[in-house]
Amino acid sequence: YVTGFTASTDFPTSPVAFQTVFGGGGFDAFVVKLNPTGSGLVYGTYLGGSGPDVGLGITIDILGNAYVTGGTRSANFPTFGAFQGTLGGGRDAFVTKLNVTGTALTYSTYLGGAGTDVGNAIATDGTGAAYITGSTTCASLPCVLPPADFPTTAGVVQATRPVGEAAGVTDAFVTKLTPAGALSYSTFLGGTSGDEGLAITVDGGGNAYVTGGTSSGGAPPAGFPVTVGFANFTGATQAFLTKLNATATVIALSRPVPTGTLNSVLRDPDLALPSVSTSIGLDAVGNVYVSGSETRAAPRLTDAFIIVFDPAFTSPSAEFFVGGTGDDFGLALAVDAAGNVFLAGETTSGDFPFTPGAVQAALGGGTDGFAVKVTEVTTATGGRSSSGGIKCFIATAAFGSPLAREVVTLRTFRDRVLVPHAAGRAFVAAYYRVSPPFAGVVARHESLKVVTRAALRPVIWTAHVALVSPRLAFVVLVGAVSALVALLAAVVLVSYRGVGRRRAAVIAFAIAAAFTVAIGLLDRATHQSPRPSVQADIDAVHSSDHGGRTTPQPTALGRRVVRRPGAGTSEPERYDIDVRSFADRLPTLTGALKIRPTFFSGRFGYEIESELVDGILTADGLTITNPKSATTVGIEANDRILAVNGHGPAGGVFMAFLNMRRDPDSNTVQVQLDRGGTIMQRTLVLR
Repeated sequence: YVTGFTASTDFPTSPVAFQTVFGGGGFDAFVVKLNPTGSGLVYGTYLGGSGPDVGLGITIDILGNAYVTGGTRSANFPTFGAFQGTLGGGRDAFVTKLNVTGTALTYSTYLGGAGTDVGNAIATDGTGAAYITGSTTCASLPCVLPPADFPTTAGVVQATRPVGEAAGVTDAFVTKLTPAGALSYSTFLGGTSGDEGLAITVDGGGNAYVTGGTSSGGAPPAGFPVTVGFANFTGATQAFLTKLNATATVIALSRPVPTGTLNSVLRDPDLALPSVSTSIGLDAVGNVYVSGSETRAAPRLTDAFIIVFDPAFTSPSAEFFVGGTGDDFGLALAVDAAGNVFLAGETTSGDFPFTPGAVQAALGGGTDGFAVKVTEVTTATGGRSSSGGIKCFIATAAFGSPLAREVVTLRTFRDRVLVPHAAGRAFVAAYYRVSPPFAGVVARHESLKVVTRAALRPVIWTAHVALVSPRLAFVVLVGAVSALVALLAAVVLVSYRGVGRRRAAVIAFAIAAAFTVAIGLLDRATHQSPRPSVQADIDAVHSSDHGGRTTPQPTALGRRVVRRPGAGTSEPERYDIDVRSFADRLPTLTGALKIRPTFFSGRFGYEIESELVDGILTADGLTITNPKSATTVGIEANDRILAVNGHGPAGGVFMAFLNMRRDPDSNTVQVQLDRGGTIMQRTLVLR
């Protein structure tokens, strides 16, 4: 059973499907059922009206009825037996139940208020009741009870939004519908900053387990809810895990998901970087499995992770990282009866780990999907973990920590000298396959650690020197390897084949030249068709601002930015960004950013360079040092960005990036900034 979105007017539908004709609006949701072998369509149907409609979550009950949730802007979205029969705002969540054959609606309803609302995930219990989580925003202050605001029910844990929350900030929600589609309960879940529910599951007692991301720090109610024994959220964007009782009148358990560590050591100790859980599962004994993604600053990358909690949430496993040296996003998780974890997502890693006999053992393009089965993730009483983007196995074993200065130097050499080149990535991938057994032997013997450290010292010194000019270092390295290959060939030819020295020298030179040219051609094939940069694809159409100044125009090929000033002082300025295609607007995080540690105004932070904007990120926000293309959306030098969609700058960009990769209608970005003590709002709408 599959849901998603399509812009195709000829999407495959079955003859008697509920909706066989494209509804319009750019894209419709769809629901598809395939036979068990995937070789045939059991049914396929559109699901949408005249506006944009996106399916984001799907589940089935024991009878085979399909339940779908997502987001719609269609005033004529198909409804039936709805507890909310009309569109409440610009975008509402929807919940639809299709019959077993996909030919009719059992029920279909909007779920939302006057703001922007979307259903991200859905689950069912044994009775056929549906549980939905997602995000909801208040359109404008004051946020009042339905119908103006998101529908909630009496007696739940959070029937109203937190006091002090600004308009436009997202809250998570949890809603339960009866088997007939009536509202059983509905509650907000969050604090005064951005909160989003991204995944949900339910146990046999009707308790709902929810995970996602929150930037609401501190003690509740301003902070995201936590239960006794767990620390408050920090205010950086963090993954959360919450359990509601069967009636949503009590938060049974709630805590942060402990990401950002490797072998109990913080990976980026000086700055809390974003992490988000995007999927959740339960095993037969009540252990809770969550997966998602977290970012790193040095090296810059995104890792997929899996963490397992015991039923009391008190004994989480170590983080199990999945991925390579690119960006890896964990997007969907399932757990079987034996406790095996199945993780699906997407990756840009050329060295993503694969198993012998895999269907596809190499990266096919810029971004590929992945599917992983993990058998050894357990709770804290003996779990194992993998190190995702680290993997300097032998050096880590010799020096005792992945954060040792020597290991960091080798890892930086890998990322800056080897990984940018196809031959370097092939070498790294081969190292990952052969080195773990040797690293295990080194880790068990102190004498071998001493010998290995001594052997690695000249390598580390050479790597340190090479980082002065990574491109030149790679050229020298290729030359050295080519010369070594040629020398070995010459020795073999002279010593074992009786070839004359002059002829052997000519052959060796030809081998070295061919080896060098082959590496060059392989590297050229990798780099000659890069993804178009964001900056190169933006046109600015602008008028002078309130001070009569005109913003500069960056190089333009196919996108346009149109400034729409707010009405008076109460409405933020809005910028409509015309995007040629959904996929083209999503650079990888690794390709889009350069990040270096720095100090700024006496605080530790990171200097960030990107195609769009340069700035310095600290705990106080992102201070703009070079606005570049951001001038087209009303951002200037020395502006300090305080929040993006209600999250801190790093977390807000990460959440927006993640949401846009799965939801093409998640296209509004709210930016709050401080310009010389004046708080301003910018609304960016990608179209």
